[in-house]
Amino acid sequence: MRTLLLALCGILAAAPGWAAGLHHDLTVTLDPAARRLEVEDRLRLPAGTHRLMLAPGLAVGEARLDGKPVAVRGNALPVTVPEGGGELRLRYAGTLPPLTPESRGGGGGEEGAYLPGGTGWIPTPESGAAEPPSWRLSVRVPAPFVAVATGRLVEETRDGAGYAATFAEERSVEEPSLFAGAWQVTERMHNGLRLRTYFHPEQAPLADEYLDLSARTIDAQAARIGAYPFAGFAILSAPLPVGLGFPGLTYIGRQVMPLPFIRAQSLPHEILHNWWGNGVRVGGDGNWPGNWSEGLTTFMADYAAAEARGEDAAWAMRLDWLRDYAALPAERDSALTDFRAKVHDATQIFF
Repeated sequence: MRTLLLALCGILAAAPGWAAGLHHDLTVTLDPAARRLEVEDRLRLPAGTHRLMLAPGLAVGEARLDGKPVAVRGNALPVTVPEGGGELRLRYAGTLPPLTPESRGGGGGEEGAYLPGGTGWIPTPESGAAEPPSWRLSVRVPAPFVAVATGRLVEETRDGAGYAATFAEERSVEEPSLFAGAWQVTERMHNGLRLRTYFHPEQAPLADEYLDLSARTIDAQAARIGAYPFAGFAILSAPLPVGLGFPGLTYIGRQVMPLPFIRAQSLPHEILHNWWGNGVRVGGDGNWPGNWSEGLTTFMADYAAAEARGEDAAWAMRLDWLRDYAALPAERDSALTDFRAKVHDATQIFF
């Protein structure tokens, strides 16, 4: 545990983007219903040879390194940056895939937009950078949509035409993820943290309960682990049947949002991931192979909740884990260090 806490302190004290490497300054115009994305990115790059990639379907209209044109090869941008670093200015646009239950790589539609980090909606080094970039992201969406991104909310405005906001992450955490929906926003400030729900209208009565639980969970885990690593926590109602965690927010399917187990177990689990998985990253330096954060989060959130319900509930959870493991065929077993994420029943037993 002490090693993990020291690593978390290292994340919190990380150097600004220019010192750490890549830094994006993004201006985004997003129309979810039209599935249209337009981006201007002023990307600060350290010296060296880089090959940046964009997702298929995004076309570069302009690329200049320190004012000089850069050749674009399909969705790849090979650039050589001189000593001292440079600024690559890009303008690109495209049509997003439809947002469907299979949209793990992102998409858009009448119900909103989902652009997770690491899927190529911003230019990403082909070989992967040693550290994730820092960034600043300004986004505008038309009414009735609201946009939210990972990172610290810097400012926001509304007018008759739509909504605009700016988010920033000065540390090396991960690439930004961007979301949009026709949401009602409820906010509460708690010990300097901005807590928010981005809910569809039918979920509005749940907002206070979700905010109460978020505040209590953050306080309880901060007392056990240390200071909460981000500027706040947001709960987003997703049109997709998912339950996903990101730095400082969670994206949960709107159909399951009212169910008691989401509040009792799933939400505390996702909040704890802000320490283990998003604060201290999984395998970021290669010294901790396997997705250790799922096991630690499950123990400190899910099992702790069972213990709080009583000895019988804790015993039942342990028994369920043992039954699952006993039912696993030997040929489907694998080492804990090989576990990365749950994709089917066999991987469930590892966390």
